Parts: sequence; C-alpha cells; structure tokens
Amino acid sequence: VEELRAMADARFTRAENINQLNPMTWIGRGMLNLANNKYDQARFYFENLTLGQHGEILPALIGMAAVKYLEKDFKAAQDLYGRAMKKFPVQSGAAVRVGFGMASYRLGQTDRAKAAFRRAHEIDSENVDALVGIAVLEMASLDEVLDAREYRAKAENVIKMISMANLVDHTNAMVQNHLANHYFWKWTPVPGMAKVERGYNVVQGSMASSLEPGDRIRIGREFETLVVADEDDIVDENSFKIKDSWKFESTSGQKIWKKDYDRVVSLAKGAYNSTNIPEVQAESLYMLARVYHARGDMEQANKFYEKACKHAPELSPARFGLAQTLIWDEAYDEAAAHLRLLLGTCSNATDALAALGLLEVR
Repeated sequence: VEELRAMADARFTRAENINQLNPMTWIGRGMLNLANNKYDQARFYFENLTLGQHGEILPALIGMAAVKYLEKDFKAAQDLYGRAMKKFPVQSGAAVRVGFGMASYRLGQTDRAKAAFRRAHEIDSENVDALVGIAVLEMASLDEVLDAREYRAKAENVIKMISMANLVDHTNAMVQNHLANHYFWKWTPVPGMAKVERGYNVVQGSMASSLEPGDRIRIGREFETLVVADEDDIVDENSFKIKDSWKFESTSGQKIWKKDYDRVVSLAKGAYNSTNIPEVQAESLYMLARVYHARGDMEQANKFYEKACKHAPELSPARFGLAQTLIWDEAYDEAAAHLRLLLGTCSNATDALAALGLLEVR
C-alpha cells in the first residue's frame, strides 16, 4: 500500500510540473492525504484550492464532506453532501446518498438516514453500503414490532439484504461481521429424531454422525447443551454423548438443532482479514471469542477477548467476556479491574455491576 501511495504521489508531482493549476490534480492530492489521515492537508487541496478557486466541483465537495465526517463534524458533512446532491443530482449517484445517510444517522436523524440509503439502493441496487445501512436500521427497529409474524418477516428481510450485500462483495468486513452475528444466534435443524432418557447424558439418533464434540445443540424447545467427546467409549455410530444429563421425562421423537459455529468462525476470520480498521477487526475477534466461549474453550476465548479489547478498548461486550473468562480462571482482581473499566464507559451495564458486586463481597 505504501509503495502504491508513493507512486501516486510521484505521478501527482509530474502532473503539477506540467500544469500547476489543474483542479483534478489538487483533488487527487486531497484524496491521497485523506487516505493518509492528513485531514488539514486534504482540506487545503479540497477547500482552499479547488473550491476556493474553481467553485463547487463535485469531487471536491465529496472530498470535503468526507473530511468533515472523519473529523466528526457531522452537520457540516451532511450540508456538503446535500449541496453535492442539489447541484449534481444525477452525477452525485448512490455514494453521495450513502454519505448523506451516514451523516444523518450520526445526527440522530434515523428516518432521514433510512430514506437516503433507500434512494441510494434505488440508484444502484448493488451498492453494498446502502444495503447494509438499510438492513442495520431495519434491524434496530425490530424491537418496535410487536406482532411475531411481522417480526419474523422483517428479520428475514434484513438477513436477505445482508446476504445480498455479501454476494455483491464477499470481502466487505462489516457485512461478514453482521452475517457472523446472525449465524451465531441461528439454530439449524439437524435431520432425524432423537431418543433421550432422564438422568442420562447419551442421546440415541441417526444424526450422531453429523455432530462433533464442541457442537452446541438444542434438544426439543428448551434443553441446550454441548456435544462432548466419548472418553469412556460408551456410544456407537447411532448415539452421542452430551455435557449435561437429560433432566426431563424419557422420550423419543425429539428434534435436534445445532449452531453452525464453523460458519461463524469462517465469516469472522474473513472479516478480520478484509479490513485494517481496528474497530471492525475488534468485532471479528469478539465473534471468534464468543464461539470459543460457547464451546467451553475458555483459554482461547480469553485470548480473543483480550485481542478484541486491545483493538477497541470501548467494545464493552468484549471486555465483559474477558472478565468472565478471568473469573473462570480465578483471576478475580484482574477481572474486577476490567469490570470497573467497562462500567466507566457503560455505567448501566447491569450484568457487569452484578458480577463486580459478587467479586467485591467474595
């Protein structure tokens, strides 16, 4: 990347030697500085030179809007994106609508953001950022839906949009993280029926060959447990061992569901390797930690929770997970320290408050 940036810089220098007043060279310089997080230099090329001397040129308006957005001046960014759309309604395209939507969302204007993302999707049905923007806002509004059927329909539509975005760009880290989160919670039915006996931890059923130690399963509607290795050699090809004994009445014809954690791991690793943004990578590491945690591998869970916290110290769920694994390891003082850090940024985290209280009265 650095080599390519150096090549771009050299080409811009050659262009300036030919014509020092070409606005497209200034815009190119501004984009290069923006990519290098040099916002003051980018502003100089976009605002002082291009906009100041040549008026409202579309790439300069977009570049300056990006500078304002990255500086967290979301109102100014929204105004600049709006000016770009008003003066160049066709040329500005889907990308500017997405930028306007992002700025609107940051300003708490959810309906306006959703409208901007939908308009961007109408202009370009394969715009990944627009698809994700609509899906995320629809997901956030699911809690407002009371009817179970309507909830399921909306939830399915959200996943459909995210899956579509993944088909368009399977290297988009944000999309992969959203899908990983979906599959972390999704129960997948396993073909066949199971027979279980009260007080026993061996399940009989033809699905045994499709399950492996570490798989999290649900038997019936309520009973969740882990498939464990058969160290006592008591199962055959039509049975498997579970961590917890069946606590209900003996029964047959029970349906089994499992979590597709392998897919979660694949998506999270893909997301991590598809971006260099620490906050997005932290989400991927948190996904991996949750899988190990759910599988009961506390050492690996601890490792990935810790990495997630280093990438994004403000990621509260990762810090809470880290504290949980430290409690499991009986590192109580260290766990309490992480819980206090978490409460410093999220004071109403009731689970963290409860855990810290238990540690303090231990």
